Amino acid sequence: MIGIHNQNTFTSIIIDNLLKKDPSWTAFTFNEQKIDVKKINKQTDMFIMNLQRLGIKKGDVVGYTFPNSPDAMYIAIALCRMGVCSVPLFHMIPPVGRVGIFLSSGVKLIVTDSSQSKALKDACNQMKTSIKVVTTDECMESDGSFLQTNEQLTLEESVLDTVEEELPLMMASSSGTTGIPKAVLFTQKNGAASLKASIELSMPIQYDGKEGYSCMLAFPFSSPGILVILGMVSAGVSCIFSDNMSPVKFLELIRQYKADSIAAPPAYLERILRLPMAAEFDVSSVNRVLSGMDFFSNQLILRLKEKFPHITRAGNGYGLVETTNIFMTWKANNEQELSSPSNELTLVPDIGNEIEVFNQEDIPCSVGEEGELRMRGNSSIRGYLGNDEENAKAYRDGWFKTGDHVKKLRSDKIALLGRKKYVIKRGGRSVSPLIIKEVVEKVAGIINVAVIGVPHELYGEMIWVYVVPAEGSQITEGEIIKACRENLAAYMVPDNVVFIEEIPVNPGAGKVNFELLKEMSLKELDTMGGMINETN
Repeated sequence: MIGIHNQNTFTSIIIDNLLKKDPSWTAFTFNEQKIDVKKINKQTDMFIMNLQRLGIKKGDVVGYTFPNSPDAMYIAIALCRMGVCSVPLFHMIPPVGRVGIFLSSGVKLIVTDSSQSKALKDACNQMKTSIKVVTTDECMESDGSFLQTNEQLTLEESVLDTVEEELPLMMASSSGTTGIPKAVLFTQKNGAASLKASIELSMPIQYDGKEGYSCMLAFPFSSPGILVILGMVSAGVSCIFSDNMSPVKFLELIRQYKADSIAAPPAYLERILRLPMAAEFDVSSVNRVLSGMDFFSNQLILRLKEKFPHITRAGNGYGLVETTNIFMTWKANNEQELSSPSNELTLVPDIGNEIEVFNQEDIPCSVGEEGELRMRGNSSIRGYLGNDEENAKAYRDGWFKTGDHVKKLRSDKIALLGRKKYVIKRGGRSVSPLIIKEVVEKVAGIINVAVIGVPHELYGEMIWVYVVPAEGSQITEGEIIKACRENLAAYMVPDNVVFIEEIPVNPGAGKVNFELLKEMSLKELDTMGGMINETN
C-alpha cells in the first residue's frame, strides 16, 4: 500500500491505491466483463467530463442509484475527484422514496441508468421537482445521457489536485435508535478512515506466494457497500459481482471464476445454505469468507464450512452509519481461529479512533464489566444533519453512543452482547440474545435462530426463541430447553420456543426484523394466557 496511513482523505487513497495501480490489473469482473484499472480511469474521466458539462462543480450534491453495476463505482470515484458530495441509494427503495431522500439532501442532479430513469422521472413529476435525471447509457426518457460529449471541456477544469479533510464526501441515512431515518454526512476524513478499515479487513492478501485474491460479492451498492468495495479493491482484492444478486447466480460465478473468497451479509449467506441445489456447484476454490452489516455467528461460519470445506479464513466488519461503517473487526487468519468467538471485536488500529465502555451511571467500565460501547475519532461523523434533539441523545462529551451492549475485554477490544434496546431485562438481569442464539444454533437440526424479549408483568421480560428447523428435522422444544439448561445460567434459559419457517428480515442487508417478531410474540402471548417457564 502506498503510505496509506499517512493519507487522510478518501480521494488521495483512491487515486494512489487504485487509479495508479498497474493499468492491466483486473479490479472488477461484472457479469462476463473484466474491468481493469485502465478502463476505470477512462470511464471515470468520461463521467467527470459529463458532470462538468451538466454544470456540476466542487461543493455540489449529486445523487445516484443503480442496480449493482460498475457505473456505481465510476460515479463514486468521479464525484470524489471533483470534490462533489454524493448521495448513493439502493435501487430497491421505491422511486418516490428515493426522490424524497434526494430532495431532502439538496441534490442538483440524479444519475442512474435506463432501467431506473422512467420511474424516477415519474416520481420527480409526482413530487413537482425540476431535478434532472440523467443516465449513463442511452435513454429517450431521461434529461440527458453520459454518452454525450463536449470537446471544449478539459479534465483540469474539474479535477482537484488536493481536497480538504472536512470536505463533504457522501450523505447517507441512519435509523439510529428510533427507527426514524436521519441524514448523516461523511467527510473526506471519515471516508479515508472507512477505506483503511476495509483494507485492514481484507488483509492478508497473499496466498501461497500469490499476491492478491478474487472475491465474489453480494452487497447492495448503497453507501456502506460502495465504501467497503472500494476499500477492498484499493487493497488489491479483485471483486466479482453481478446485477443479478440471486444465490444461484452467486454460486455460478464462484464456479466460473474460481473465486478465492466470498463476501455478503449474514442473511444472504443463510439464503445460500438453504438453496436446494447448492450442492451441485463446485465451490472448492473458496478459502475465505467476509461479512458485515450484521452479527456473523460462529455457527453460521461452521455451517458455511460444510458447504465451502476449504475455508480457513474469515472476517466480519462492525460499525454503524454514524461511524462511517467499519471501525472494528473480528478476524480468523487460520482454521483454528475460526472457532474464536466472533462477537469479540477489536478496534482497527492506526486510523485515529478510540473506544470506551460506559455503565448506566456514565462511568467508564473496568475490564470484565458490561455497559454501552461508545467511540470517537476519525470514523465518527459530526452528528445528524439539522437534528439537534437526536444529536443530544446520541453524543456525550465527544463520544458517539453506539447503542450496543458490550463487555469490555481490554482498551481496544469488546465482546458484543447485542443492541442495547434488544438486550433482554429478565428478573433484574441483562441477558444477551447473541449468547442464547449461539447455544441454540449448536443444536443439531436447526438452521436459523432469533432471540427476543417479550414483556412480562412479573419478570420484566421473558426470553422467546424463534427457531427455523432444518428440512425433515424432528427437533423438539424440550431438546432446545435441555441444551440451554446445560450451557447457560438458569436466568438465561428461554421461556418459550417458537418454530417458524423463516426469520423475518428487513430489506437491504437482511437484518432480523425484531419489531415484527415482537408483534408476533404478543399476538401469540394473548392466546397462551401469559404462561411462562416457571422452572427457571
